[in-house]
Amino acid sequence: MTVHRITMPDAFAGDEPREIVWDDETGEVSGDHSDVPDIGGRLDSAARDGFLPAMCGHWDLRDPRHDAEDFLVVLFWPGSVRAELLPPALRVKPAPFIRAADIPDGAVA
Repeated sequence: MTVHRITMPDAFAGDEPREIVWDDETGEVSGDHSDVPDIGGRLDSAARDGFLPAMCGHWDLRDPRHDAEDFLVVLFWPGSVRAELLPPALRVKPAPFIRAADIPDGAVA
């Protein structure tokens, strides 16, 4: 298990580099970046509900606290993180997006 340190410009701190820290063993997010509280809230919701909603669909997330593909969806939504600044261990393909049009009639989404 690893502690991942993601350094990103923080728009609320004059684009000063700030850290987002994800511990994939404990499933916790910390750091001094202004997005950390929002990321933590989305992580809590995704872990509790098993998905992250979007305007025209959702992501099914099995284990966003511990799985890098699932965590990346939480991290990127709504798009404040820059992929090229991720540490190498987090440069994986995020969990797939499921469009509402792809959900069969009668299915519970």
